[in-house]
Amino acid sequence: MLLLFFVDFKKGINVTKEMIKAVKKPINVKKAKATVSGYKAQYQTYKRRGGSKSYNSWLIDKGYAKRNSGCCIM
Repeated sequence: MLLLFFVDFKKGINVTKEMIKAVKKPINVKKAKATVSGYKAQYQTYKRRGGSKSYNSWLIDKGYAKRNSGCCIM
């Protein structure tokens, strides 16, 4: 059995740069918690009206979140 691994150094460098930028940028925790609670309230209203999507799918469809399309092992 032969296993092949392809290493994409450019992707690794880009992911590392994004992580460094994210660490340097401060986050307002109170504002983030208020935003998430607002999302949850909207989702509960959606579910009460007969919605059938999961929370994560609903967030992605509303544009509040995005799906990570790539896998990166570091």
